[in-house]
Amino acid sequence: MITIHIGCASPLSDLGLHIYEPKDYIHARIKILEHISQNSDLEIFIFDRVIDTWFWDLENETYVNFVNDNPTDSLKTKLNKNHIPEFITPKIIAELELLNEPSPLDSSVDPLTWILTTKLGDVWGESKPSYDHVATLVTWGIDHEFWKQKALYESLIEEKLSIWMKDSTGNLHLLYKYLKRDLKHTLYFLYVWNVLTVYEEDFKERLLKDKGWFISELVDINVDISVANISPKIDESLKNNLYIYWNRILLEKFEDLNNES
Repeated sequence: MITIHIGCASPLSDLGLHIYEPKDYIHARIKILEHISQNSDLEIFIFDRVIDTWFWDLENETYVNFVNDNPTDSLKTKLNKNHIPEFITPKIIAELELLNEPSPLDSSVDPLTWILTTKLGDVWGESKPSYDHVATLVTWGIDHEFWKQKALYESLIEEKLSIWMKDSTGNLHLLYKYLKRDLKHTLYFLYVWNVLTVYEEDFKERLLKDKGWFISELVDINVDISVANISPKIDESLKNNLYIYWNRILLEKFEDLNNES
């Protein structure tokens, strides 16, 4: 049996014959004839959408089986959708292993929201932008392992942040705008600026500038981040700066006591 896999996105193994460009087509045809004459099996995987159509003359042959491996078509079936947005590419579907995820219980969920909530958590499923939502994003981003795989999700996150930007105004719109521009630095700025409330603003500004996290346009926007203690991840990064700060305060207090005596 000759099995021709059309719509392939990325190789899952080295098995079979892989067709990437037109020059490989003739070789594939020769191999098909060889295996037919030898009555042996052959699997062909096609990674070019134009070449997918070049085997049309074999569609009615009993010794040829066509398999549609197009991840987009498979995702449509899984989500019961007629359309998948173009930014959810076959490469994204394959690399995030979306076809291995359970189908959503709610068939009305949009593909983008399903992907982000499935992979990154419910915070990415919020329909309405709000200051509380920004605060939840901040605490999510500080402690999530997402950053190790950020490149895989970048285009999807930008799409979602664009939706929240469009649905918000004023300072809230500005927050989502900066989150879209640089998610990590904006999350870290908001965390430090709003959690380290006991520190003087000029100290926090210097500290954030040293890290490349300072965003002057956001200093007057209050985001109520309900975190009892500074995140260990942030603390590890800032502990030397905080130690110097408190050491200076203690020295000043000690000098004041000496002066009074």
